[in-house]
Amino acid sequence: MKVLLHIGTPKTGSTAIQSALNANWAALAEGGILYPKSLQWHAANHINLYWLSLRSDQLGRGSLVANLSDARAFQARQRHIKDKFRQELDRTKPDRLVLSSEHLSMHLYDHDRVQSLKAVLDEIGADTTVLVYLREQVDLLPSFYGEEIKAGLKQRLQFQSPPEGLTFWDAAMQRRGCAMRKDPNLTFYIDPCPQWMDYDQLLRLWSSVFGEERMKVCRFERESFIGGDILSDFSVQASLPQALNASDVRTNISDSAITTELRRWINRIVPLGVFPKLERRRRRLVMKSWLSVPGKPVSLKPDQAELVFETFKAGNRAVAEKYFNGNSELFTRRPTHSGS
Repeated sequence: MKVLLHIGTPKTGSTAIQSALNANWAALAEGGILYPKSLQWHAANHINLYWLSLRSDQLGRGSLVANLSDARAFQARQRHIKDKFRQELDRTKPDRLVLSSEHLSMHLYDHDRVQSLKAVLDEIGADTTVLVYLREQVDLLPSFYGEEIKAGLKQRLQFQSPPEGLTFWDAAMQRRGCAMRKDPNLTFYIDPCPQWMDYDQLLRLWSSVFGEERMKVCRFERESFIGGDILSDFSVQASLPQALNASDVRTNISDSAITTELRRWINRIVPLGVFPKLERRRRRLVMKSWLSVPGKPVSLKPDQAELVFETFKAGNRAVAEKYFNGNSELFTRRPTHSGS
């Protein structure tokens, strides 16, 4: 069975893609293409793929888990997801699968975890192609920062490269309590460390498991989209029989710098993680429509943009050489745009 595995990265239109795939479920199914509902957990995201890639000894601070630390309960959850997935496959008998979760590129940060995911797909006889969109890091960080503010972040936008000899993940875990934060409203853990922004490292990891010939790497920039938008481009990259219908599709829109700052001050005033009820009230307040002040979105300061550019320059050059015919302008410093 041919499988298109879309792994993100975060803030590259994943929400719009997943919403469109889910909204077009019936039309895709008529063409023998299944976007499995059994793997969805939060919205149309196939977050359950992450669950299936974990082992019970991987539960804890380093895992994206939904309030579950008991190994037996976790294994029961895994069996339930697998059973539902297999039942859906048996019922629909698709020719192809399309799977999508940006959490895979963000949280499957070592070889064993990616290999575990491949083993799950191998069980159904999958012939897998991995699709990944890459967004310039200087442009990506402010957009991701806005999402972190909604989840409760109190700090101003700042980028720090890891100490010499450490990966981003190592540096984040050394920060202990600062490494992982819990959002009681969404009931999953958010890891703010940008290890997934090292695109050379990311692609080396996934190609070492699935094979370099199985990687389809695309640039997330409007000027390079086939058809002029992310849904049209994804439809072509995923070899869908027709472009995804964009009606009733949930998308993310960048907030203005003023809106982001107002939300950050609410986070500073309202304690985070004390009581779930208080956290729900904080989130409702942060998401109030009257906070949405139009204007230019938040951006990195010039010295921060320079640091991001220098940190990832060598890796970006390697990615350009391998996947984009040596295009030296693939990731260069440029003004951020308003899309998210």
